Parts: sequence; C-alpha cells; structure tokens
Amino acid sequence: MIFAARLCGDSLMLIRMREIDVMRSLAIILIVFSHLHFFADLGMYNFPLLTISSYLSWIGLGIFFFVSGFGLYNKNKEIDNLASFYKRRFLRIYPLYWFAILVFAFYEFFLGSFPMFTLKSLSPYMLAITVAGIQGFVPNYPGDLLWFVGVIIMFYIIYPLLIHPKKTKRLLILYILLFIILAIIAKLHLVQMNIWNYYLTFVIGIMANKMLSEHHQIPKQLINMSLVIFILCSGVYFAVKIFEYINGPVPSIIIGTLIPLIAVCGSLVIYNNIKKFSVVYNSNIISRISFCSFAIYLFHGPILNTFAIILTHYKISTLMILIALPIVLIICYYIQKTEVRFVNWLGTLIEGKDKST
Repeated sequence: MIFAARLCGDSLMLIRMREIDVMRSLAIILIVFSHLHFFADLGMYNFPLLTISSYLSWIGLGIFFFVSGFGLYNKNKEIDNLASFYKRRFLRIYPLYWFAILVFAFYEFFLGSFPMFTLKSLSPYMLAITVAGIQGFVPNYPGDLLWFVGVIIMFYIIYPLLIHPKKTKRLLILYILLFIILAIIAKLHLVQMNIWNYYLTFVIGIMANKMLSEHHQIPKQLINMSLVIFILCSGVYFAVKIFEYINGPVPSIIIGTLIPLIAVCGSLVIYNNIKKFSVVYNSNIISRISFCSFAIYLFHGPILNTFAIILTHYKISTLMILIALPIVLIICYYIQKTEVRFVNWLGTLIEGKDKST
C-alpha cells in the first residue's frame, strides 16, 4: 500500500511537472513574440500588432508568475530551513542573471545598445540596484527587460510568509491584506507597480497547487468564473485600445485594473485546459524550451537584435527575424545547460565548505 501511494504521488508530481513545462514554454513563446516589434519594421500594421503584443505579454508574464508560484509550492510546501531555501533561490536566479548583465555590457561596447534595455542609461546607483536584483523596490525602473527579475526576487523573499498559515481561511485573509498593502505602497511609488500587477497571479499559482494537493482538483466554479472574467476583460482591453486609437489616451487606472485580471484568469483557464493539447504535452521540444525559458527571457533581446542588424545591413526585410527564433532556442539551451553545471558545481563546493566548518 505504501509503495502504491508513493507511486501514485510520483505520477501526480510527474503530471504536474509536465503541465508546468507546457505552461512555462507557452509563457516564454508569448513573451518573445510580444517583443518582436522591437526588432522588425511593422509598417502599417504597427498599431494593431503593438496592441496584440501588449496583450500577449500580459498573458505570458501572468503564466510565468503563476508557474513560479505553482512550482515553488510543489517543492516547498513547508520550509524548515530558511537559509537553505534562500540559497537555492539565489543559485536559481543570480548566476545566469549576472552573466546576462556581463553579456549586455560587452554587447553594448561592441555593437551598441539593444531595445528593451541599456546599461549606459543607468546611473551608478541604478546600476548597483540592477546588479543586486532589487529593482522591484524602484517604482520607475528604466529597464523594460530586467524588471521581471526584481519582481520575482521580491516574491521569493515573501514566499515563506505566504505559506505560513496552514488554514485556508487564514491564508486568504493574509493574501488579501498583503494585496491591499501592496496596492497602497505601489500607489505611493514605493515599489514597482508590476509587483501589484502580478502578485495575485503568483498567489493563485500557490493556491492552485494547494487545492490540487488537498482536493485533487481546482473547483469548476472558479474555472468557469475565471473564463468569464478573462473573456470580458479581454474584450474591454481591445475596446479601450480602439478608443485610444481614435480619441487618444484613457486613464491609466483602466489598463492597470485589466492587467492583473487578465493575467490571473488567463493563467487559471490555460492551466485547466493544458492537458487537451496532447500533441505538445509530451514533446521533447516543449521540455527543452521550458528548461531554458529563463535564459531565453534574458538573452533573446541581444540575439534578435544582432539578426536585425544583419538583415538591415543586407537590406532584407526585418520581418525575416522569425528565422532567428530556432537559433535563439539553441543558443539559450546550451547557455542554460552550462549554467546548470556551474550551479551544481558551486552548490557542491558550498556544501563542502559548510561540512568542513
């Protein structure tokens, strides 16, 4: 019986990890496609494609934060050693992140800056903030690419607090209180607005895993309500963008309200339906995209920009940038693979020193 229970638990874990792989891959694909307008001349299609790009970016980032909360709870339902938890999170983010900053510096020195991020525009103070990865505390951080790192680090910092209450009612009260607090400090420009935008998505990822662990399913009423809200908010978003195109900007609070709703509800709906896509569910390509998704997020900018420079030099339409996407995957896969080996070596070295002391 015990063996059967373990086998059942392992198979459930494997199913969930496959779901995470598919969702993480979908997230990074949506994000990369939402950034293509930085590297290609869209001509007369500029406005509609920019509108779709923003929408895809919200969904992609929402999925990323949902998966981060879901995956974190999958492996850390309880935290006995805070130092060990934060050390693992540190090794998960910082080595590749710091390597990316070095690559950006070399890239700017030899080829110039690329869209979404430039080190040259950062003051010494802002550069220090960037290297430390605490840009989540900077309300108007100038980097369009690296803000994600600062926000996810902030969520990692507060994660032990988010899982501390064991009773669901107390947990929900805590989440609501933190949501209100984050809304206030974001409104006071004490932290990045994106922390508030994606906090709910991260928390829903944790709650979804908790519901699956305790009840083996997410309530159907919650999924149906999420689908309705997602469709309504998506419709409102595109209506607002059409209104903006004709009449000019609308109050930022409208878009600011739509972002978390589209991100949260979209992530839940996609997660609930992900198994239906059996073609990609067990795909090796999906597994590899998921594996190197963080590397793709960090390095797709300079890689695509290099291809855009080459295409422009030879007077080839920059829309041909699409042929560079498989190359982005290959390069980032081997970057991530090398980083994993380095982190494993570093982790062994640190553990060895801890034992010797």
